[in-house]
Amino acid sequence: MNVKEYGSGYFGDWIFDEHGLPAYEYKCNQLVDEKAKTFTNPKLRNPIEHFHQVGNDRLVAIASNFGYVQVRQDEGGPKILNDYNPENFQYAGGFGYLVDDNEILCTLYNGSDELKRIFGVGYFRKILLSK
Repeated sequence: MNVKEYGSGYFGDWIFDEHGLPAYEYKCNQLVDEKAKTFTNPKLRNPIEHFHQVGNDRLVAIASNFGYVQVRQDEGGPKILNDYNPENFQYAGGFGYLVDDNEILCTLYNGSDELKRIFGVGYFRKILLSK
């Protein structure tokens, strides 16, 4: 993947994926970086959550920089079909775990540099770099 020289911004780099299409590699650690905070209504979105939307007029996947994906449906009014609300044990989707005898790996972002997050044309890719 080639990095684009200009226009990438503070949070990561514009790249070209393996199909030659533009994608954004998100590199910011939003858990510790003060520049990650945005002006949002905290009842609707976490101020350090950035997202990428993929979809159509019926369904939209909202991929978060935290690694989970929510699905929004707009028929009959907008609604989230799989909300991320840990206090109520609702964890949306789009992430997974790999467990063996020595290690637990997860694609939910925890501040580690071991998880690469790429927002592409029609996809959200996470690459977990294990020890």
